[in-house]
Order: sequence, then structure tokens, then C-alpha cells
Amino acid sequence: MDDPTLLDEARRRLHRKQRFESHVASFVFVNAIVWAIWALTSDRSGTPWPIWITAIWGFGLLWDAWETFGRRPITDEDVRREAERMRR
Repeated sequence: MDDPTLLDEARRRLHRKQRFESHVASFVFVNAIVWAIWALTSDRSGTPWPIWITAIWGFGLLWDAWETFGRRPITDEDVRREAERMRR
């Protein structure tokens, strides 16, 4: 566990996870406020305007989740295979 490269990568992953958690908290907090404003001030006819904020920000949050949890790190084996493909 003393490998500096491994420790640096672990630190980066933990920072990404921490950043993602703060993005989720912001998403929930701000969306709760805009939906409450809409519910308290709107006549509720037609499409609710907060849906656009929720949908666009939600897409960004899904993208951030993919970047944080879905992607696996590039390994030395991946680099070797790509270099082999480039040689052909």
C-alpha cells in the first residue's frame, strides 16, 4: 500500500466521490426550493417550469455519476493493447 501512484489515484477517486456527494446535495436542495416556489406561487396549469431545471441538471448529475462511478481507470494492459492496435 506504499505505492505512491496507487495512493495518488485513491486520493483522486476519493475527491471525485466527495465532489459528487456535494453535487447531489446541491441538486436536492436547489430543486426542493424551486419546486416549492412553483407549488406556492403557480396556478399549476401547463408544464411546470422547474421541470427544465431538474431535467437539465439531472442529466449533468447522471454524467457526473458516470464519470465518478462508471468509468474504470485506464490500466497498463489497456495502454499495451492500444499500442498494439496502433502498430497494425
